[in-house]
Amino acid sequence: MRVALFLCAGLLALTACKSEDSSASEDAGDPGMCPPPAIAALVGRDVAALDAIYFEGALRVIRPSEAVTMDYNAQRVNVLLDDQDVITEVKCY
Repeated sequence: MRVALFLCAGLLALTACKSEDSSASEDAGDPGMCPPPAIAALVGRDVAALDAIYFEGALRVIRPSEAVTMDYNAQRVNVLLDDQDVITEVKCY
């Protein structure tokens, strides 16, 4: 009985340590928003349109069938292209 009581007390203490949902704190004006609106707006345009955008962070252009590392970096912007070098998606991973 004592063991069960200690286990319940421990579980209650752990639930107090639960972190808040980070998605609730993001707003559209957050400068760290990923993907950046300026780059996300380029979907459907040629990859050359990226040359007109100043972006200080990590940016990776991925062509079809191109090998990329699978490491996760939430701040890295990945621009996915189709066979004609048109931007199809902009994601952060």
